[in-house]
Amino acid sequence: MAVVLGNRFRMLWVDSVIFFTLDNSVEQNKKAVTQARAWWPDFGRAVLVSFVLLTAVGFGLPRGARAAVPFIYKQTDITGVANDFSCDGTTENVPTQRFDLAMQQVGTAGTASNFVRVDAQHAQIGVTYISPINDPGLKNWQSGNWVVRLDDTVVDGSITWDGTCIFVVDSAGTTNKATVGSQTGQAIPLDTLGVKTMTISGSAQSVLTTDRVFIELVFYNSAPVNQHNFNFVADQTNDTPLAPPPGMQVSFRSDKLSDSRPSVTSNHAIAFTTNDSLDDTGGSSSDTVVLTFPADFSLANITCADIDVATGTQFLLNVAGNETRTNCPNTPTSWGMLIDSTGPTITLTTPSSVKTFVATGTPITISIGSSATSQNQGVHWITNPSAAGIYTISVGGTFGGSGNMLVSINSGISVQVSIPESLAFTVSSVAAVNCTADDGASVTAIGTSPTSVSLGTFPVNTFSIGCQDLVVSTNAGAGYSLTTQETSAMSTVDGKYTIPDTTCDAGSCSESAAAAWTDATKNGFGHTCFNQDNNNNCNAAYSNGTKFRQFANIAGGETPQAIMSSSTPASVTARIKFRLSVGASQAAGTYKTQILYIINGTF
Repeated sequence: MAVVLGNRFRMLWVDSVIFFTLDNSVEQNKKAVTQARAWWPDFGRAVLVSFVLLTAVGFGLPRGARAAVPFIYKQTDITGVANDFSCDGTTENVPTQRFDLAMQQVGTAGTASNFVRVDAQHAQIGVTYISPINDPGLKNWQSGNWVVRLDDTVVDGSITWDGTCIFVVDSAGTTNKATVGSQTGQAIPLDTLGVKTMTISGSAQSVLTTDRVFIELVFYNSAPVNQHNFNFVADQTNDTPLAPPPGMQVSFRSDKLSDSRPSVTSNHAIAFTTNDSLDDTGGSSSDTVVLTFPADFSLANITCADIDVATGTQFLLNVAGNETRTNCPNTPTSWGMLIDSTGPTITLTTPSSVKTFVATGTPITISIGSSATSQNQGVHWITNPSAAGIYTISVGGTFGGSGNMLVSINSGISVQVSIPESLAFTVSSVAAVNCTADDGASVTAIGTSPTSVSLGTFPVNTFSIGCQDLVVSTNAGAGYSLTTQETSAMSTVDGKYTIPDTTCDAGSCSESAAAAWTDATKNGFGHTCFNQDNNNNCNAAYSNGTKFRQFANIAGGETPQAIMSSSTPASVTARIKFRLSVGASQAAGTYKTQILYIINGTF
């Protein structure tokens, strides 16, 4: 199995299959193994154990101050807001033959062929684009050139692209607050197929962080009598001079998901360090922090009770016991919260009394889902997108900070992203001769491949082990964490029989506590971690391969546990050692579970 992030990011879903039998006779054992390899549903007293290794990745963008990158908006097929602000001397339009569309910094380019009709000898508004709510989220818009593009797919020699205007509009997108820039009388002919561009010089603007960008394109039909039309596809970008000022980005940003599979619900642990204070300076000037999720995430089930916010201590939120509201306004002593599932956004508002509530440079953690336990126990979760891919979650708000975090939604399909940060995770084979017991236990070792671990035939009340190397490489400034968990205890398909997780020699080990396990009559399944290259990235609880733990059980509500981690960039190899012992009373059958690896990098 391999995960590589950098110029390319890929992930493969691998089944590691472990075979072992409990029969005493050689012939019975041979028969059992043969049947197991054929995935026979009933092979006497043979037992088949299967693991699925599923890797999830969450990470943030680079931390610290960097040169600001201008905002670029993708044109989309999403419906925008219809307005008729004066541009190029006209407010005319043909409502049924114009297109009001949305543009997004993080979005999917349009694919539809759009039909625009222009009346004879008229200049008409034919296409508009509007940015999302709370986007660009700046208090000051920089001056500079805007570049607007039009992909002409059906030509008409009578029509020209005559002008383009750029406006500041309010959060509803309906009020024109200022003209940023306009380019008129350009007469760009639409008599050839392909992409046309128009560059507009824009002036600086002092705005609200809730204000939006609105762009109008005006077309002219020179024909003296008939209407004429053209087609375009909204698959280009609109470039802007807008960018966060240097030092504006919040730092140490990360979002850790408890489950990164498509369409499932997941906890989110969002962390960042503020670049500016959060305070109330009087009047209606309470600072806000806004988390903006891609539309593919669903916040429909989240309430105020499902969110915790903390610095060194938990914030007092305006929530009651068993809270069901999604709009919980601030008070003089408590923080407010607004969950907008249509955004989708989560807005935190400081208490309304005049005070600095969070100082500059303070780390903030926002827990969403069942990990929220401060004033209520969270019982709802955010639902992941249905499609695998890399998604951007943004931090913004009126406090003056901003930043992006990338999360990977994956289900074992190939994922690719081009980003400067890198994170790589692979599973490698280990030969039997190199798979040893570090605690002096008597074991039977087998060789593995990167995709399978076949424990073969062995007597009851003896140990069989298989090893695989876990290789992690990342340039994340704040390191990484690799956790493991199982979907349930190994069980037969009908759930009638299970192989228990080990409790070790003294019955004291669990998913979080490790202990010695050298007595093979203490049956069960467990694992340990050995620092193969002496980098000490294995969790210290394993005592470098001499102590064992269970896998955290998702079905049992157990918390995933870190098997490897580092607080700095790392390139390390650790060896996971699966150990198994079963007793004579273990029922024959096919036993399965899924083991999930989740690796998170903090950039």
